[in-house]
Amino acid sequence: MKVFIEVGYDRSRALAHLVDYPGVCGQGQDAQEALENLPQALQKFSFWLKRHGQKMRTGETHSGWLRRTEPVYTIAEIMACRLREGQVVGPLFSLENQAPDTAAVEQALTWVDFTQNDFLEWIDHNGPGRLSQKLNPAEAARSPKELLTHVAEMDNFLTSRLYDDSKEASSFDFLKEHTRSYLSATYAEFTRRFKALNEAELSTIWTHDGEYWSARKVLRRAIFHRLDHLDELLRLK
Repeated sequence: MKVFIEVGYDRSRALAHLVDYPGVCGQGQDAQEALENLPQALQKFSFWLKRHGQKMRTGETHSGWLRRTEPVYTIAEIMACRLREGQVVGPLFSLENQAPDTAAVEQALTWVDFTQNDFLEWIDHNGPGRLSQKLNPAEAARSPKELLTHVAEMDNFLTSRLYDDSKEASSFDFLKEHTRSYLSATYAEFTRRFKALNEAELSTIWTHDGEYWSARKVLRRAIFHRLDHLDELLRLK
């Protein structure tokens, strides 16, 4: 499997992405640490898929990696983020210039759906009181409500990247105080937009605020972001 390395603009953070499995990402202070953490990220992802009734392809689980005596991945690209007018601009990897096929989009949206079900299950299980309670401030400075609101805001932002004019994307800010509804609305709009993309749009590279975006990049960012914050949410006690 090919690994795509994303280095922070200030070189203080690095991500090792498996673009074929959007959402699988090793994280570290530098590229080496991110690569070292990639097998653990892959294992966690495979366990998460299993809970939702899916399996990874044979030989691509964490244990499969460890049993092999030769490297099972190659570094495809190393690209750095940059800072533009105070905003971090992330890379568009060369592979992400290519349109995803229908099966890849459907699979990725299924994984987005899994994360959505996990978020809503957490909300329904914990109730409104726990949503606003700041828990374990040493680990998470924000409340579950703030975290989930951030997830919904990112969904909205990423959806807006799939238009020539970002203002074409619907805004659901009026729902911000209603966490479950806000998260449901932004998720529904994200998936609706993806399902409405035609063949030409799946191949389009959009430019917003000096950053390049494609359907593949938006899917990678969406799944990684949701899984990262789902893990944070589930660690709250």
